[in-house]
Amino acid sequence: MTPEEPTTEEKSYRSYWGFVLWPLAVIVFYALSAAPASLVYKKGIFPQELVNVYRPLELALFTTHLERPFFMYMHLWRPDMYNRDGTVVRGE
Repeated sequence: MTPEEPTTEEKSYRSYWGFVLWPLAVIVFYALSAAPASLVYKKGIFPQELVNVYRPLELALFTTHLERPFFMYMHLWRPDMYNRDGTVVRGE
């Protein structure tokens, strides 16, 4: 190996960020897809079994402080179920 040849350190640096960012992007996409899935389920297109895929997300939200901001996002898709302030609409 001559001193003029480039090393592969730069390539390993890029692959490290891909290793970190791809799982993060998948998790964000999973969370943001819950609202459209809820809307499609309401219209009767999405079966209940596929909605159960989002049950771990619901459990994770209840154990963190992200519940209200997430429900505010859900209000954009399902204003019949979630209030603008991030609370759940209660049936009377």
